[in-house]
Amino acid sequence: MEEEPTIEELVRGTTDSDRAPDEADEPTPLEEVRDQLNIGEGVDPLAALLGTDDGSPPTQEVFIKRLNARFIVEAITDDKVYDRMVDRCTHYVKGRRGQGRTKELDTRRLGKLTVAEYTVSPPFTRKRGSAAFDQLAEKYGVGEPEDIVGKALYIGEIDLLADVIMTLSGFDDDIEVSGN
Repeated sequence: MEEEPTIEELVRGTTDSDRAPDEADEPTPLEEVRDQLNIGEGVDPLAALLGTDDGSPPTQEVFIKRLNARFIVEAITDDKVYDRMVDRCTHYVKGRRGQGRTKELDTRRLGKLTVAEYTVSPPFTRKRGSAAFDQLAEKYGVGEPEDIVGKALYIGEIDLLADVIMTLSGFDDDIEVSGN
């Protein structure tokens, strides 16, 4: 009795018997799409949560081409610190003709604050390295972490680092919905 084809075989239109022996280890189109989209089979959510926390936030190296240097950034783990940063970057703008006030977020400033707070190396805050922070502050002639970031890095570099920090923090996680 012949085995029924797998879903992958149906998607690519071949079965194992149709494939040459050297093709057996190559990824199928479905496997390639899954890899590109970072869609896995998944694990038990309780096991995943219990197995992740070793006490330190995830970090990632980010290469800044202009400086030929690798920065190390970490995920946002303290929502209170992040909420305070968002509050610092929020201001109110008067509406037109009695429309009241509108809340606006200064995303450029938030990016600088995020990079300053969550970049491990180089240290843009005193808490990460007082001597290195002092050197940066002296070189750029400013004393606030966000100002050092703004003077030391180009806008695109700040955006890149902030995007990686946000991604590490789960803000860009793809949502996969499975239906029954």
